[in-house]
Amino acid sequence: MGGKHSSVAESLNDKNYDGADYLVDPEIRHGPLFNRKCTDMLCVVLLWVCLGSYAWTAHFAYTNGQPDKLLRPVNGDGQLCGAGALAAYPNLYYLLRTADRSPRAVCVDKCPLEIATPFKCHGTSRVKPADCENRNYYVGYGTIRVLKRFCLPDPDKLPKGFDDDAFDNIIGNFGLDDV
Repeated sequence: MGGKHSSVAESLNDKNYDGADYLVDPEIRHGPLFNRKCTDMLCVVLLWVCLGSYAWTAHFAYTNGQPDKLLRPVNGDGQLCGAGALAAYPNLYYLLRTADRSPRAVCVDKCPLEIATPFKCHGTSRVKPADCENRNYYVGYGTIRVLKRFCLPDPDKLPKGFDDDAFDNIIGNFGLDDV
């Protein structure tokens, strides 16, 4: 079964090669059981030092920083929903203008679960609070509340006759199709 080969490539290409002429180091013929040492202790110690310094840095940042700014949604004017003057409006909702279906991010008091659910918004420089109550200004849609702060469109609660392709484009404008 297979004879002497002049190269490793020739022996690997031979279907009948049985590996009889392959030489194995006698020290590892039965596995690396002898002459073993612990060589990774320094790496383990360095790993624990890095993990400890990471934990300390995270604790320091959380106690001395303002993590709430990272976790709160931001309306169209860059204001944090649910903080400061917007404390009564903790949720982010996107108004879809009837005219051009462009989304406008506003802070609202509650997520409208159904199309006809009333809500109050704080408004922005582009959207007046009265516009949130004007059904002719925006297209109403039902939402799903996510992370207790975001009112995301519920595909099952879109208005009748709403174009699914337009919905996909709107979701793309929100940046939600990449999630």
